[in-house]
Amino acid sequence: MKNKIFSLILAFTLFFLLAGCKNEPSQLPETDEPKETEYYLSDGKENACDDAEACETCIQTAESSIIAYFENEKEEGKVKFFELEDLDIDEEETVRNISRYAGSELARTKKWSTPYLEQNFLVVRAEYSAEYDGTKSPDNSGDILHYMIMTYNLENSSWEWVDSYMR
Repeated sequence: MKNKIFSLILAFTLFFLLAGCKNEPSQLPETDEPKETEYYLSDGKENACDDAEACETCIQTAESSIIAYFENEKEEGKVKFFELEDLDIDEEETVRNISRYAGSELARTKKWSTPYLEQNFLVVRAEYSAEYDGTKSPDNSGDILHYMIMTYNLENSSWEWVDSYMR
Protein backbone atom coordinates (compact mmCIF):
# COMPACT_ATOMS: atom_id res chain seq x y z
CA MET A 1 0.00 0.00 0.00
CA LYS A 2 2.84 2.41 0.87
CA ASN A 3 4.46 1.64 -2.51
CA LYS A 4 1.18 2.44 -4.28
CA ILE A 5 0.85 5.77 -2.46
CA PHE A 6 4.47 6.68 -3.06
CA SER A 7 4.25 5.67 -6.73
CA LEU A 8 1.09 7.69 -7.35
CA ILE A 9 2.45 10.79 -5.62
CA LEU A 10 5.73 10.45 -7.49
CA ALA A 11 3.90 9.95 -10.78
CA PHE A 12 1.70 13.02 -10.22
CA THR A 13 4.73 15.11 -9.32
CA LEU A 14 6.77 13.92 -12.30
CA PHE A 15 3.89 14.51 -14.67
CA PHE A 16 3.47 18.10 -13.56
CA LEU A 17 7.18 18.78 -13.70
CA LEU A 18 7.52 17.25 -17.17
CA ALA A 19 4.36 18.89 -18.48
CA GLY A 20 5.59 22.29 -17.37
CA CYS A 21 2.63 22.76 -15.05
CA LYS A 22 3.28 24.93 -12.02
CA ASN A 23 2.78 22.79 -8.95
CA GLU A 24 4.91 24.89 -6.66
CA PRO A 25 3.54 26.42 -3.48
CA SER A 26 2.34 29.99 -3.73
CA GLN A 27 5.22 32.43 -3.67
CA LEU A 28 4.57 35.48 -1.53
CA PRO A 29 6.73 38.61 -1.56
CA GLU A 30 10.13 38.19 0.03
CA THR A 31 9.75 39.87 3.41
CA ASP A 32 10.25 38.86 7.01
CA GLU A 33 6.57 39.42 7.78
CA PRO A 34 3.78 37.08 6.66
CA LYS A 35 1.42 38.44 4.03
CA GLU A 36 -1.70 39.63 5.89
CA THR A 37 -3.70 41.37 3.12
CA GLU A 38 -4.94 40.91 -0.45
CA TYR A 39 -6.81 37.67 0.04
CA TYR A 40 -8.70 35.87 -2.69
CA LEU A 41 -11.99 35.62 -0.80
CA SER A 42 -15.18 37.37 -1.76
CA ASP A 43 -16.33 40.02 0.71
CA GLY A 44 -17.79 38.74 3.96
CA LYS A 45 -16.29 35.24 3.79
CA GLU A 46 -14.30 33.97 6.76
CA ASN A 47 -12.45 31.16 5.03
CA ALA A 48 -12.04 29.59 1.60
CA CYS A 49 -14.56 26.82 2.39
CA ASP A 50 -17.26 29.52 2.72
CA ASP A 51 -16.54 30.95 -0.73
CA ALA A 52 -18.42 29.05 -3.46
CA GLU A 53 -16.41 30.72 -6.24
CA ALA A 54 -13.09 29.82 -4.60
CA CYS A 55 -14.22 26.22 -4.13
CA GLU A 56 -15.46 25.88 -7.72
CA THR A 57 -12.28 27.23 -9.33
CA CYS A 58 -10.14 25.09 -7.03
CA ILE A 59 -12.12 21.96 -7.94
CA GLN A 60 -11.80 22.77 -11.66
CA THR A 61 -8.02 23.08 -11.34
CA ALA A 62 -7.77 19.80 -9.42
CA GLU A 63 -10.01 18.01 -11.95
CA SER A 64 -7.96 19.26 -14.89
CA SER A 65 -4.77 18.09 -13.18
CA ILE A 66 -6.09 14.60 -12.45
CA ILE A 67 -7.56 14.09 -15.91
CA ALA A 68 -4.37 15.31 -17.63
CA TYR A 69 -2.31 12.94 -15.48
CA PHE A 70 -4.42 9.90 -16.34
CA GLU A 71 -4.64 10.78 -20.04
CA ASN A 72 -0.86 10.80 -20.10
CA GLU A 73 -0.74 7.48 -18.23
CA LYS A 74 -3.17 5.98 -20.78
CA GLU A 75 -1.02 7.18 -23.68
CA GLU A 76 1.98 5.46 -22.07
CA GLY A 77 -0.06 2.27 -21.63
CA LYS A 78 0.24 2.29 -17.84
CA VAL A 79 -3.49 2.77 -17.22
CA LYS A 80 -6.11 0.68 -18.99
CA PHE A 81 -9.11 2.41 -17.44
CA PHE A 82 -9.80 5.49 -15.35
CA GLU A 83 -13.07 6.93 -14.06
CA LEU A 84 -13.33 10.02 -11.86
CA GLU A 85 -16.26 9.32 -9.54
CA ASP A 86 -16.36 12.31 -7.19
CA LEU A 87 -14.42 15.51 -6.67
CA ASP A 88 -15.22 17.97 -3.90
CA ILE A 89 -13.75 20.23 -1.24
CA ASP A 90 -13.22 18.33 1.99
CA GLU A 91 -13.85 20.90 4.71
CA GLU A 92 -12.74 18.61 7.55
CA GLU A 93 -9.40 17.84 5.85
CA THR A 94 -9.00 21.54 4.98
CA VAL A 95 -9.39 22.55 8.64
CA ARG A 96 -7.11 19.70 9.78
CA ASN A 97 -4.39 20.70 7.32
CA ILE A 98 -4.64 24.42 8.10
CA SER A 99 -4.07 23.51 11.77
CA ARG A 100 -1.15 21.31 10.76
CA TYR A 101 0.52 23.96 8.57
CA ALA A 102 -0.24 27.07 10.69
CA GLY A 103 2.90 28.16 12.50
CA SER A 104 4.98 25.36 10.97
CA GLU A 105 8.48 25.77 9.62
CA LEU A 106 7.09 25.38 6.09
CA ALA A 107 4.52 28.14 6.70
CA ARG A 108 7.26 30.44 8.01
CA THR A 109 9.46 29.64 5.01
CA LYS A 110 6.61 30.29 2.55
CA LYS A 111 5.38 33.34 4.49
CA TRP A 112 1.97 31.70 5.00
CA SER A 113 0.27 33.47 7.90
CA THR A 114 -2.67 31.75 9.57
CA PRO A 115 -5.13 34.22 7.95
CA TYR A 116 -3.51 33.53 4.57
CA LEU A 117 -3.96 29.78 5.05
CA GLU A 118 -7.56 30.19 6.19
CA GLN A 119 -8.43 32.24 3.14
CA ASN A 120 -6.25 30.72 0.41
CA PHE A 121 -5.97 27.02 1.25
CA LEU A 122 -8.30 24.12 0.35
CA VAL A 123 -8.11 20.32 0.31
CA VAL A 124 -9.81 18.61 -2.63
CA ARG A 125 -10.97 15.00 -2.15
CA ALA A 126 -10.87 12.96 -5.36
CA GLU A 127 -12.45 9.53 -5.58
CA TYR A 128 -11.69 7.51 -8.67
CA SER A 129 -11.24 4.01 -10.05
CA ALA A 130 -8.23 2.99 -12.07
CA GLU A 131 -7.08 -0.22 -13.70
CA TYR A 132 -3.33 -0.36 -14.19
CA ASP A 133 -1.30 -2.56 -16.49
CA GLY A 134 0.73 -4.51 -13.93
CA THR A 135 3.57 -4.99 -16.41
CA LYS A 136 4.04 -1.23 -16.84
CA SER A 137 3.00 0.25 -13.50
CA PRO A 138 3.62 -0.80 -9.89
CA ASP A 139 0.32 0.77 -8.78
CA ASN A 140 -2.59 -1.36 -7.62
CA SER A 141 -5.88 -1.20 -9.51
CA GLY A 142 -9.12 -0.36 -7.73
CA ASP A 143 -10.91 2.47 -5.96
CA ILE A 144 -8.64 5.32 -4.90
CA LEU A 145 -9.22 8.15 -2.41
CA HIS A 146 -6.76 10.96 -3.05
CA TYR A 147 -6.47 14.33 -1.29
CA MET A 148 -4.91 17.31 -3.09
CA ILE A 149 -3.71 20.29 -1.04
CA MET A 150 -4.24 23.50 -3.02
CA THR A 151 -3.25 27.12 -2.33
CA TYR A 152 -4.31 30.24 -4.17
CA ASN A 153 -1.42 32.11 -5.76
CA LEU A 154 -2.17 35.81 -5.45
CA GLU A 155 0.44 36.81 -8.03
CA ASN A 156 -1.00 34.83 -10.96
CA SER A 157 -4.58 34.51 -9.65
CA SER A 158 -4.77 30.73 -9.84
CA TRP A 159 -5.04 27.68 -7.60
CA GLU A 160 -1.90 25.56 -7.41
CA TRP A 161 -1.29 22.03 -6.21
CA VAL A 162 1.05 22.06 -3.19
CA ASP A 163 0.96 18.46 -1.98
CA SER A 164 -1.19 15.33 -1.93
CA TYR A 165 -1.79 12.20 0.09
CA MET A 166 -4.01 9.13 0.12
CA ARG A 167 -6.00 7.44 2.82
